[in-house]
Amino acid sequence: MKILKVGIKNLNSLRLERGIDFGIPPLGSAGLFAVTGDTGAGKTTILDAITLALYRKTAQQREEEVMSYGTGDCYAEVEFEVKGKRYRSRYTRRRARNKADKSLQPANMELAELNEETEGAIIASGKSKVPGKVEEITGLDYERFCKSVMLAQGDFAAFLNAEAKKRGELLEQITGTQIYGDLSRAAHLKAREEKGKLETLEQKLSMFHLLNEEDVREMKRDLKQLEKTSKGERQKRDAVQAQLAWLTKLGELERRKLENEVALKKLEARQLALQPGFEKLALHDKALPLQAELIALQNRQEGLQELELEIQQKEKLWKEKGIVVRSLEEEFEKLKKELEELKLEERSKENLFRKVEKLDIQILEKKKPLLQMRLGLKEQEEELEHLTGKLEDNFKASEDMKAAIMSS
Repeated sequence: MKILKVGIKNLNSLRLERGIDFGIPPLGSAGLFAVTGDTGAGKTTILDAITLALYRKTAQQREEEVMSYGTGDCYAEVEFEVKGKRYRSRYTRRRARNKADKSLQPANMELAELNEETEGAIIASGKSKVPGKVEEITGLDYERFCKSVMLAQGDFAAFLNAEAKKRGELLEQITGTQIYGDLSRAAHLKAREEKGKLETLEQKLSMFHLLNEEDVREMKRDLKQLEKTSKGERQKRDAVQAQLAWLTKLGELERRKLENEVALKKLEARQLALQPGFEKLALHDKALPLQAELIALQNRQEGLQELELEIQQKEKLWKEKGIVVRSLEEEFEKLKKELEELKLEERSKENLFRKVEKLDIQILEKKKPLLQMRLGLKEQEEELEHLTGKLEDNFKASEDMKAAIMSS
């Protein structure tokens, strides 16, 4: 893995946008160079920008603390090369509306593969996917990257200040190569163990005597005979195994037959239990085409009930008005009788004429509401006859529809 470029914006003490291109002079032509400066100048920030862009981690700070104080956004970008392919990994983070006093928003990461045709095709996106993809491409996780590509200041200072005897052990701890020492010791122990086994086998081998040619020929004849016998036994075994496989298959078929018979009985019992439901379903399917007629019949029956209720109300009102009419007729007859009596008295008593006139006026006044009541009563009778005829028509239509449904 080779670092090609580093881009920084608002990280720790390095504010605004900064960039380092390791491929152009003087860095590109230098075999070795040093990053120097006063404390707080941003030397470690360059290393933090590299690990932040690749793995979303830094050696000395939490991720929430890397953005420069008083800024609204930041980023770290690294271009690197692995096996002849170039990649660019970018870490970005901002505050709400890019305002320094607003809340910190979630970070984002993108990894792109660079080539001559495109500026960068995104191959991984998201802060949880990019570090894993970088590890897959480079073969280095964060710990291995820090120990093999760059050393944190504390680890490197400890290495420089250590005694000569301890530098080897410290170098193993820093770079993680102590595993090779462990493997070497394990290989040595394994070799010693295998050497002991070899010596034991050689001792056992020395205890055996070599056979002469006659014994070898005899053993070869016995071996051929055993091979013939073994071949016959193998044929018998194959035949027995074929019969056993056939019997096993037959047993499996018998078992499946019993299971299918049990399942068939359960299905027959379930079918018998569901028979009433099937019959209801058949009746439902038969009545389904008549659903519209049934709904119309129900609506017509509801209309008949409303008409019957209205007729009952009209009949009640008609009876009440009939009582009033009869009362007025009785009063009219009474006044008429009084008039007749007064007319009789008029013949003998001239002085009662005026009284008779008043009674005539009263009779006329009483006769007007009587005539109005009779007229209203006649209208109610006509309306009642109309409603009765309508009720009879609806009832007849309902009976015809019921007969049609029963016949279908």
